[in-house]
Order: sequence, then structure tokens, then C-alpha cells
Amino acid sequence: MSQTSRALAALTAVAAALALAPASANAALPRSADALLPYPGEEITLINHRGLSPGFPENTLAAFRNSVALGVDAIEIDMRATKDGEIVIMHDTTVDRTTDGTGAVSDLTLEQIKALDAGGGERVPTYEESLEAVKGTGVRLLLDIKTAAVTERAVRLTEEHDMVDQVVVGPRTVANLQAFKALNPDLTTLGFIATPADATPMIEAGVDYIRLWPYWILPSRDDEACKADYAARVAAFERGERDHPGSASCIVQDVVDQGTPVWSTVNDLNYEGMDELLQLGATGLLSDLPAEMDRLLDDIDAKRMASATAQVGALAAAVRPAASPQRLVSRQLALLGRLLRDPGAASAINAELKALSRDYARAASAQGALTRVARQLGRGDVDGACAGLAVVADRLEGVADHGWEAREIRRTLACAAA
Repeated sequence: MSQTSRALAALTAVAAALALAPASANAALPRSADALLPYPGEEITLINHRGLSPGFPENTLAAFRNSVALGVDAIEIDMRATKDGEIVIMHDTTVDRTTDGTGAVSDLTLEQIKALDAGGGERVPTYEESLEAVKGTGVRLLLDIKTAAVTERAVRLTEEHDMVDQVVVGPRTVANLQAFKALNPDLTTLGFIATPADATPMIEAGVDYIRLWPYWILPSRDDEACKADYAARVAAFERGERDHPGSASCIVQDVVDQGTPVWSTVNDLNYEGMDELLQLGATGLLSDLPAEMDRLLDDIDAKRMASATAQVGALAAAVRPAASPQRLVSRQLALLGRLLRDPGAASAINAELKALSRDYARAASAQGALTRVARQLGRGDVDGACAGLAVVADRLEGVADHGWEAREIRRTLACAAA
């Protein structure tokens, strides 16, 4: 053996003694569904149901303006036609409950309805007035059109006010949805379906969101067949066969699997009830209690930050071995030792050396990015952390199978396109 060969052999022996465990032994962190943050991996939408706002009469301009001030994402309004074909905001078929008048909306003219007191001196608003009240605020209007005859006029008024991007329409049937799409294909739509079986046809027709009632979602979660299905999805996730176990409510999971987000009308459901629905995967809630909903969203944001911070720390620790220069050198020397023993394997060993260097560079880059992400989370810079985690996920794809963890942290933070 030459002097060079003996030196390399000695170095190889030292490297073998000092070498860290191979990548396969430092593979991904154990996947545990219990460790996942139980909220949807996207922003949650708060919708004031029936135009309600604390201290203001329902479906009035004062309530809409207060909802905007509260910072809700959308306001659901109910639309009916007057005797003379105008569109007013009214939930009931009659004006009896919400004004000082009596009679069916369809039997009264706009002038007659405008003369009524809707509470505290407020008047029943028209659709045009409602559009103007929220225009430019970023708050959307969700239209529950109670009278099909006003559908086309509602769409045209929305277009005239240049507010197509600020309005969501609520078709109840596939035919309704097709009518809206024919009038303006750019309208965002929420399917107010009558039964769970209506979800798939509505999705196939191109609806953007599906509304599911709590009394559909919760029994689905408690169904024995659903429990077995969810357990199978959890097991598949923990084996690395799924990116996420999904919802414990199979009716929610079925809609989400078809690529459609779920919203739910919760009315006066309390904090705990709304929290339960969000944990089951609803991404939008139509609530009569915006203050309670806002408090819940603040709590969820705090949980997301705490969970993401812990996850970043765990991921950084798991990636550290792959980003270790000492480990890189020891493994390179081990490969060189193999080359001395088997010169005929030079081509394969050279390919391994190149792959090793590539993986080290990717892991080292990810390690640096994780350090920056940790600092950003400490400052509350979620947007910066999301951007950094996208880099981490890219760098770690295929390196010790850690890419999924970076994606999961992005889901926890509700990063866009996580």
C-alpha cells in the first residue's frame, strides 16, 4: 500500500469513528396527528350573519357600517323584491318583525317600505345603498337572494358599481348557480345547499364554497364509519402516505377532497361551538356574534404562532445533522475509503459524492433560513416567516424527507398556498 493509500485509509478509519448517523437514521421527525394544530390551513373568514352587528338593527346601513368598523370579512344580506321591482334588504317575507309596519314585502312599494322605521330611526336599505356602504372597504357582501326574480338586476347593479370582486352570491341549486355564472362568470359563489347530497353536483357545476350546517358536520364526525375512516387517514399520515389526516368530520372532508372550502352558518353558537367547527375544518363562519368570533380568531392566531415556533425549533434540530460540515467531511472520507477498496466503483461513488455535497448545501441553506424564520416569528412577522418557510420546504424536498414538516408549519401559520 502506498503512503497516500495508507493516509487515506487512516483518515477513513478516523472518519468512521467520528461519523454521525446516516441520513436514514436521522430521517423525518415522527409524524403524529396529535402534534398537528387542529385548525384549517388557511385564513378564516368571519361573516356577519343577516347583517347583524351588536347594538344595531339587523340588515340596516348602521349595522353594515359598524360591521366594517369591527373588521369582519363579509356581511351576509337578505334580498327581496318590492311591489315595484326594487331590491330591498329584508330577511322575512313580511316587514312585521323588523319594522314598525305590516305586510308582505312584495305587496309594498319601495316608497312605502322606505317610510318604515327599521329600528332606532334606521330605514330599510336598498341593495344599491348597501353596495355604497361597503365599497372600497375590503369587506364583502354575501347575497342571500330570497326572490329569484331580482337575480339579474342584482348582478347588473353589482357590475354598475364595479363591485364584482367584493360580492359573493349564494345559489341554492345548480340551476341558480348556472344562472349566476351565465350572467357573470367572474362572480364568487357560495352554495346554500339543501341537503349534504347536493354538495357534489354543486361542486361539479363550479361553485367556489359550500355551506354546511353544524347539524350535518357534528353527527358526521360521531358516525362510527366516519371514525374508522378518520383513523385510517391518521394512520396513513403517520406512515408518510398523506400530507395531513384531514377533518374528523367526513362530510367536511368529502367537500374538501373535491377542492372546495367549507363555510358554516352558526347563528348564535357560542365560542366553544364555533371553535369546534373550525377545528373540524370549516374556513368561514356566518355568525350573529362577531365579537365572540373575533375573540376566537385572536386566540387561534396566538395558538398558531406558539405552535409554529415550536415546530420550527424541532425542525431545525432535525435538520442540523444533515447541515453539519463535520458530518459531510466524515461521509466524504468514508466514500473515499470505499473507492480505495473498490476502484471499479469510481463512477457510482463519484455520483454519491456529488449527491452528498448537493444535499449538504440544501440542508445548510435550509438551516440558515430556519434561523431567520425563528427570528421573524419572534417579531410577529408572519408574512416573512411564510416566505422563508417556502424556501425551507424547497431546500428540504428529498433531503432526509423533511419537506413535509416545512409545509406543515406553513399550514399551521395559514400561509397562502401552503
